[in-house]
Amino acid sequence: MWVSIILKPELYEQHESLTTRIKNILNDYSVNSLFKEFLQNADDTGAKHFLVIVDERKNIQYDPSERSFLSPEMEDWKGPAIWIYNDAEFTNDDFRSLIKRIGEKSNDITKIGKFGLGFNCAFHITDVPSFVSGKYIAFLDPHAKFLPPSGFPPRRPKGSRIDFSATKFKENFQDQCHPYEAIFDFIKKCFPEKYETESCDLSKEFKGTLFRLPLRTFKTAKDSNISDKVIDIKKILEIFNDINIQDNNEMLFLRNIESCSLYYMTNRDPQLYWKEKIYMTDECRRSRQQVTNKQQIYQLDIEKFNYKQSKKSSEIWAICTGGHDKIKPELRDLEKKLQKFPDENRKLKPRGGVATLLAKSDERSLNELRENSFPNPPEFTGKIYSYLSLSIISNLGVHLNGDFSLSSARSDILQSENGFLQGDCDDEKWNGYIVNDVLSDLHVKLLEYIVELEKARYKNDKSNFISHTMNNLWPIPAKENSITAYKSYGLNVIKKLGIKSKIFWTEANGGQFISLKEARIFEKEKEIIADMLAISGILAVKLDKDKIRQLDEIKSNNSRFPYEPINGKLICKELQIKRFLMPSFNTCDSLFQLLDFILQDRSSFEILTGLPLVPLSDGLVGKFGETYYIGKETHLKLFPKSGPSKFISTKLPENLQKIFNDDGFIQHTNIKRFDDSAVLDLLIHELPLVKELKWNPDGESLPNKSWLDKIWVKLNKETENIDYDKLSRYPLLPVIKPSNMLICLDMTDPLLYIPVNGHILYPVLVKLEVRLTDIIFPENAHENIKQCVQKCTPINIINALERACSSSCSTMEQLFYKNDLDEQDYEKLRTFIKAEIDTLIGK
Repeated sequence: MWVSIILKPELYEQHESLTTRIKNILNDYSVNSLFKEFLQNADDTGAKHFLVIVDERKNIQYDPSERSFLSPEMEDWKGPAIWIYNDAEFTNDDFRSLIKRIGEKSNDITKIGKFGLGFNCAFHITDVPSFVSGKYIAFLDPHAKFLPPSGFPPRRPKGSRIDFSATKFKENFQDQCHPYEAIFDFIKKCFPEKYETESCDLSKEFKGTLFRLPLRTFKTAKDSNISDKVIDIKKILEIFNDINIQDNNEMLFLRNIESCSLYYMTNRDPQLYWKEKIYMTDECRRSRQQVTNKQQIYQLDIEKFNYKQSKKSSEIWAICTGGHDKIKPELRDLEKKLQKFPDENRKLKPRGGVATLLAKSDERSLNELRENSFPNPPEFTGKIYSYLSLSIISNLGVHLNGDFSLSSARSDILQSENGFLQGDCDDEKWNGYIVNDVLSDLHVKLLEYIVELEKARYKNDKSNFISHTMNNLWPIPAKENSITAYKSYGLNVIKKLGIKSKIFWTEANGGQFISLKEARIFEKEKEIIADMLAISGILAVKLDKDKIRQLDEIKSNNSRFPYEPINGKLICKELQIKRFLMPSFNTCDSLFQLLDFILQDRSSFEILTGLPLVPLSDGLVGKFGETYYIGKETHLKLFPKSGPSKFISTKLPENLQKIFNDDGFIQHTNIKRFDDSAVLDLLIHELPLVKELKWNPDGESLPNKSWLDKIWVKLNKETENIDYDKLSRYPLLPVIKPSNMLICLDMTDPLLYIPVNGHILYPVLVKLEVRLTDIIFPENAHENIKQCVQKCTPINIINALERACSSSCSTMEQLFYKNDLDEQDYEKLRTFIKAEIDTLIGK
């Protein structure tokens, strides 16, 4: 016999036909939204803990002789159910807003969800949801055919709320309450501190809220005006399990929920599928709970357990939340317009949050992650949230949460057919404002906070330090983002960072973070150059090419953006400031790379003077402005004493050789090509400035004949324009007789040239101690030079004999006598002179 007791329940129902309306709403809400909608509502009530039990119990034993359900029809809903628990108790406002067609919470800016519309997604799986909170148990019956009649005249209500503590509900309806027993026992076991002294058995007020969503069966689906779908409990379990597997971090932007778990129940003891728990300081908890426009940053440490897959992970997140106190003037009318939708009653505010993952590990605990100071933040796929995740992937390196203008089901952002933020409607304008103004400001603040963490990390460990702000946490990830809106967002963040934020890492001066205006940015491929400059105290920063292209793009659209593309002239200016503090470089590939970078900019030539960047052949570095020579290895060997320190390195790469030989470069730098002038300049280090110098033409040491021949080969190429006065200072003219010596060129005391094949008077002239040479100058030689060596003509021989007399203080007769000429020598001399004279006079 059915128990029939008049409870005098108060009506708890909506005063309009609901089944059709709910059926239409379900077209917007996916059953996949069920978990998130209840999670959101739990967060609104201030709950800290959220728990879902997928209860597959079918054969709950009842006494068939004493069925004690609220009504015989309620027995149809005794089987498998979804239980959803949170530890917050419903207020009177919560009861009212749930039953209203439009949730009043949408006008409360401290609330995220909207009881009413969101709750309707429960009707995907049931026609008779119920819940216990405080002293009430409430049932909703939109069909008005399952709850017992009440009132006068009696009628079946669309919902009832019963004060179970005042009506002995448990005693009178044991079968109706029986499924709750194991659930309450389990909740008490999960939260012993809360329910150690509090009731958890439907006898006294329940300090929490427990929903029961009994699953629709084929029998009940057949007669349902809401839905004829029967969703298998395994399917529901799969959907709920995906919440954890998809790694959506649904608690990330909520304000109160700190733990979330899923259980599967086939008997009295539920089995844990997965659990996520947040750990935070009290200060972070207060920041998280605040609803304010003030920018605030807090850290959430999250532990995740998936017992079904035997997986565990630890994550540390940094989150910046806040908004704008004032909306831009051009958007104020838009704000008012978006708050006047009578059917949705939206009250949008310019608020949001940005979250980034600092650390994650499947092996280490949270404590171990904290101790490591976040050495390598992992990459992850950024998503868009409106407090809970939406079905939008941004591919940014952060999650973005905003008070967006959403679709009616709040599962997606309202956007035009052209794509996200590509339209001109009011919703798009508002959402664009949230993304590009509100969230970009928060993103900047978050990166500034991370810089402080990085400073602490660098202080603890300076080895192999890599800045996350310029790598993993850069506003636009390295992977290609095809959606224009997200790239525009990232560029906007970079633009704001560039104004004043010090997020760019340089190794100069011991390592520091600097502003974009201070930074001298190089591609990472030019790391060697950047490192050399950093050693010199220049604030060199290394960035990927794609990041530099982004800076260039911003600069091209905003000339006031404080980014100055790097070039040779700019680096020269920086080096000039530091040149007295610059370290000593060695000639090496790194110096060649630096020079190549600088000198590709021809405008740098004029400001090189004084910079110690000239690569020399001795491995050291000279200063621009001092005289150095460009030559070959063979030229260098001609000047063993001075060459290595005066010649540009012969290992200079081909591209630099072209620049060093460029007329414009030579004009500005005092670097010279190796020519006759260079020879004359360098001889000072190889030859003494004397009129005569004894030498061994065949000796090993310099000067020898081989060396002298090479010197004259070089000089003879340009003797026409040679500086005779400078040339005549050095003993470069070889005397082969009467003895081996080098003498200075002297037009007043020329030598006689003896050809290689000899001369008829050679023995006679040697006896007479006439100075002879085997060198002759080309016809185009400088006239002064040609006068220093004369051919063996009668007149030149006579002049040479006179000079020999003068040098020996002898008369001609004495000279001939002293040198023991015989009759044959005299005859050769007379015959040669007579023959030459006859030739001259034409006989």
